[in-house]
Amino acid sequence: MDKDKRIEELEKENQQLHKKIEELSETIKLLNARIFGKKTEKLDKNQLSFFSEAELKELDIDSDISSKENEEVEVELRVVRHRKVKPRGQRAEFLDTLVQVDVVHDLEQKIVLIVMKNSL
Repeated sequence: MDKDKRIEELEKENQQLHKKIEELSETIKLLNARIFGKKTEKLDKNQLSFFSEAELKELDIDSDISSKENEEVEVELRVVRHRKVKPRGQRAEFLDTLVQVDVVHDLEQKIVLIVMKNSL
């Protein structure tokens, strides 16, 4: 009897943990999509307009905007990231200011030294 109760408790706990894992996995997917997904801006249909109706008439903008309030309008804007371009030629200028030293290595001499060390 005691074992059966323990088994039932463990099975319930196991099911709860599986549900929790599924919830957390969904949360991770949503956050990854929000962070790494497509970047677009969408206007909500309930968002207030920047201009009043009188200002819209003054600007001679279509009066259809007020009738379209009930329709959902989506505007897609791409987010573009610009990187500052480094000026060209800075590396060459820097390297030209350094002192240049020519070092000549004689390979035959090094080979003889290596052979002598190995024979000792």
